[in-house]
Amino acid sequence: TIRKGDLEFWQIDELLMEPCCALKYYPDIEICDNETLGEIKRKEEEEIRMKEEDFGDSCFGRLRTFFWNLTEYPESGKPAQVMAFFSLGMVFVSTFTFIMSTLEEFDGDPETGEEEYETVTAIIAGIDHICATFFAVEYFVRLFFCPRKIRFILDKMNLVDVLAIIPFFITLILENLEDFVIIGKAGKIVRLVRVMRIMRIFKLVRHFA
Repeated sequence: TIRKGDLEFWQIDELLMEPCCALKYYPDIEICDNETLGEIKRKEEEEIRMKEEDFGDSCFGRLRTFFWNLTEYPESGKPAQVMAFFSLGMVFVSTFTFIMSTLEEFDGDPETGEEEYETVTAIIAGIDHICATFFAVEYFVRLFFCPRKIRFILDKMNLVDVLAIIPFFITLILENLEDFVIIGKAGKIVRLVRVMRIMRIFKLVRHFA
């Protein structure tokens, strides 16, 4: 492979290169230039990120750095890796409970409201509540300690996180309003909102991206 350094060393003009060699030379040069520019851009972005995430040496600054690294950068240490695996596990558990809750056996009689497997249904609901609470706490901790709030909120993956936890709170509100005449069809709305929990699956993208 002909390198640009070789041509400069031998003081050979690129225009004097044979067409057969030029066909391979120029694409390779373009690839190398793009890689160099990409590396420079990554370094610049890393420098900007380091400046933004420099929270100082104060007690709160160190605490902010710890929690931000804990929830955002698994590569920053063992605690962050444990947190990442735990969060990933909660996504899988939540997805499993969502699938289980869609089975007809756990749906209950629409007329009487009686459930055949009431204990299992209660366990599934309890686990789902724990997962939803964890996702909500995780999101608000990240929001509280992030360096730039607006950019954090508008980030695509963080919007997915919001869409994943909103159905839980909407469901709680609607379930408490089912007895009111003003929301007589709250049961159907609750079931529709529960389907939105499928958004939690997209949280996997943040862990594997």
